[in-house]
Amino acid sequence: MDKRKIKKNLTSFVFIVFISAIMVMYFVMPKEDYSPLEKRYYESFPSFSGEALLNGDYTQGIENYLADHTPLRAFFVGTNSYYNLAIGNNGSNGVYLGKDDMLIEKPFSEDNLLERNMAKIKTFSEETDIPVSMVVVPSKGYIYSDYLPANALEYKDEEYFDFIENNLGSKIKFVNILNQFKSTSADDKLFFKTDHHWTSFGAYSAYCSLCDAMGLNKKSKNDFSIESYDNFYGTSYSTSAYYLTKREEIEVWRDKESLGVADVEIIEGQKSEKYDNMFFDDNLSGDDKYTVFLDGNHSMVKIHNNSADSNKKLLIIKDSFAHCLAPFLSAHYSDIVMVDLRYYKLSLTELIKTEGCNEAIFIYGIDNLATSTDIILY
Repeated sequence: MDKRKIKKNLTSFVFIVFISAIMVMYFVMPKEDYSPLEKRYYESFPSFSGEALLNGDYTQGIENYLADHTPLRAFFVGTNSYYNLAIGNNGSNGVYLGKDDMLIEKPFSEDNLLERNMAKIKTFSEETDIPVSMVVVPSKGYIYSDYLPANALEYKDEEYFDFIENNLGSKIKFVNILNQFKSTSADDKLFFKTDHHWTSFGAYSAYCSLCDAMGLNKKSKNDFSIESYDNFYGTSYSTSAYYLTKREEIEVWRDKESLGVADVEIIEGQKSEKYDNMFFDDNLSGDDKYTVFLDGNHSMVKIHNNSADSNKKLLIIKDSFAHCLAPFLSAHYSDIVMVDLRYYKLSLTELIKTEGCNEAIFIYGIDNLATSTDIILY
């Protein structure tokens, strides 16, 4: 056979073999419902209806199903991320790969909802008769700016924190941890490398600042039993598909007096479940280990500590950064009621009356505070 013909058709032949192999694998390999790498459930095959066909939902559902169940999906997704990195496009799915394997979310848009959300929080504080405090978690990119790639966008945390402090009004005690976090060595690990959340040490650092501002007798680091668990990788790892990034450890700080034991009630709508611990150790064996803290995102979580001051009841309006912080605060309040406005849609004013809360605190990451459409307080 003519060698020139073989060379000419080799690429086409390899391509046909590759496509054929993928098709065979698609029908032979079992379909997974959940991806531990991406930490999400894959699309199920869409149900057919005339309406879904006409409005395009059915065909879009099929496309999503096929994309999610492509054989070797994780390999292709990861390869695409590193290919883009190699050609100078650092920022896979909104996440930079920084120095020392630090994964950092890109800054949010300057066209954001910070002003609107702060106005709502200010109005809430003026119309409630209980003390209100606020702590905002700085962006990881601002705190770890030395780890960013050369082409990274600018993080404007200083500008945003100044705006927050100047526009909260007199009723809210703003606990500004920006400079404290910026001056803390990266070796102290305020944030995870593979996740956007702060670590237990980061939450403890904010807890100390909160105690100083709120007149609470803070616990020292020696008051906690610190346990480390390996094989942790967070949402930044899953989102970016930089799958060669090394996994890390997650720490759980248990108060030596209580070891985290408290009555915890998780409420979703009309359903509620009660537990006897703030730390859900079983979740450490799963893919989302960060849910060891109060089992992750829920509409409402109530923490009751019999050994704390029975006259102190705290309402926390929060995002997921509060999950790691609330166990520290539980030593000072007999009752903590936590609500996540992404899921809790009832009146906070009525909730304060019903639960007898005599203090409130907002705990938000700056990204969520500036982009959330769910901060509706009445």
